[in-house]
Amino acid sequence: MTGRERVKIAMNGGVPDRVPVFPVITDMHTTYRYGVPLWQTAAFPRLKFDLLEMAVREYGFDGFEAPMGPPLMHGRSFCVKEENGRRYLYDGGVKSLELFEDNYPVPVSPPHLPAVNSVEDVKKLTYETVKDYKDNGWLYELERLKKRFGDDAYVSSHAAGFTMNGLVNMRGSAQAMYDLYDDPILVRGIMDFLTDQSIEIGKAIVEAGADGIYIGDAWSSCSVISPDIFREFCLPCYQRAAAEFRRLGADVYLHICGNSAPLFEMMAETGVNCIEPLDPLGGVSVADAKKRVGGRVCLKGGVNTLTFVSGTPEEMEKETAEVLKQGMAGGGFLLGSGDDLPRESKPENIKIFVETAHRYGKYPEKRK
Repeated sequence: MTGRERVKIAMNGGVPDRVPVFPVITDMHTTYRYGVPLWQTAAFPRLKFDLLEMAVREYGFDGFEAPMGPPLMHGRSFCVKEENGRRYLYDGGVKSLELFEDNYPVPVSPPHLPAVNSVEDVKKLTYETVKDYKDNGWLYELERLKKRFGDDAYVSSHAAGFTMNGLVNMRGSAQAMYDLYDDPILVRGIMDFLTDQSIEIGKAIVEAGADGIYIGDAWSSCSVISPDIFREFCLPCYQRAAAEFRRLGADVYLHICGNSAPLFEMMAETGVNCIEPLDPLGGVSVADAKKRVGGRVCLKGGVNTLTFVSGTPEEMEKETAEVLKQGMAGGGFLLGSGDDLPRESKPENIKIFVETAHRYGKYPEKRK
């Protein structure tokens, strides 16, 4: 059974030959793994995708997420300059980003966002279409990865951040919290617009051939908002996006990190195939999720991200085996990390994580 087949079966509630391995991995870890300064993935965008492919193949993951983009840079000039001990990316002669060895770049000037203070302001907003994404090259690297992996691995991409994360980006963290109580009509207007935008992104992802679509918002966690707020504002948006993406033939999984336990039933109610990342640092237990919603939705994640960094090999194996024990019965489970693999995750611990799934995650063969 291929990695792609294994994930698709589990994502849809079935029982593959063994539990698929599908952590959250980004260039935060891959650059560390291969000794590449993180700033180089901003200056040379293809590098991000090449390093991701290298890591997925080295570790033997069954599935992974790749971002869209960047747009093709025809006719634009880029260079990196050091000034007073700091490093900057120049785009077309304009100082654009400050670059760092081990952290994500920071815009020199904060990105310009249109003022959104009323529903009328929301109505003036526009977003790119599938044609825009195709014509500007946003799908090129995703399509390239998908072709290179074929059936070896399940490839998904992101259409996330359209509820609380988007609201915070538009209104600021403090004002967004006030808006939930003082201006719910504006909140719904913003989230509806952002959901429409994300649906267009999801359509582009499907055209690129991706198997799945990742949605979700860190700010939608009960580490930040209450279940009542989630039900009133976030749930309808997730339901609308999930229904559209599944209609297009993609699997959909919902990422809400931190304390997501009070939301399990509503997360399943969104209509997604799968929920993640079941973060133990947020007080979440795979066993609890399995008991409450395991019959309704696939589960993904569960292994403490700190164990990848500071755990001994024995601790890594023990924790992974326990998460498998809690989640794998009856299928519909993907072994994953409780959130993004930290930058300094030990490669040997990641390999033990995968090997433990191979050793203890096998399902009995079905009799013909």
